[in-house]
Amino acid sequence: MPDDYLKGLNAEQRSAVEHGVVNYGANVAGPLLVIAGAGSGKTNTLAHRVAHLIVHGVDPGRILLLTFSRRAAAETINGDLKQLSDEEKDQTINEIAASLRIRIPETPPAQFDAINWDQAREMADAGIEIGSHTVTHPILTNISDEHLQLELSQSRAQIEAQLKRRIDHFCYPNGDFDSRVREAAARAGYGSAVTCLRGMNLSGADPLTLRRVHTESDLTHFEQSTSGFEDLKLKVRTIFEQ
Repeated sequence: MPDDYLKGLNAEQRSAVEHGVVNYGANVAGPLLVIAGAGSGKTNTLAHRVAHLIVHGVDPGRILLLTFSRRAAAETINGDLKQLSDEEKDQTINEIAASLRIRIPETPPAQFDAINWDQAREMADAGIEIGSHTVTHPILTNISDEHLQLELSQSRAQIEAQLKRRIDHFCYPNGDFDSRVREAAARAGYGSAVTCLRGMNLSGADPLTLRRVHTESDLTHFEQSTSGFEDLKLKVRTIFEQ
């Protein structure tokens, strides 16, 4: 069967479309991963790939097509990395970088850089509470007891040395904690610690497993979130949707 419908594709696009398709009715090779940037014609290529498979006898019910935006792909990869041990995570990141032929910068680019110590001191002097968030931001439930204690104690010690004030508050990286991590935070001397669990903290709440509310940049939504009204709206909406 002539493939005239592929004439509008360039060589790289056509190679992806024809991947693994030998002749009509033959088995198709395994999955194909295509990495393409904006404006590369990836949507058009995907459409032609599906058409080419069907034309060559593949049952449409057996075709699984997955597409990811850059953000969705990053979220998927980040989610998988967070399930690994610290050593496995670093190894996987290096393998991904090597496969994509990119170099991981030793320090974050300027747009992702943290505040400096002068800025932190200025904020603390203005009344903003500065807390600890570990040294290297690992998922604390995935690291050893020794590494856990180091992350909790060294982070606090460094901030106290720079700001010349006691640091009592901690935030679990990614919000991940368990009983072991909570007890380690208590032994490290923290008076409170914040999770990523949504909600208000009622009287008697454990100060080392505090919930939080996610706020917006505009004042109206900020007031709704911090007052608990946003949670009330969510509960009411859930009731009516049942």
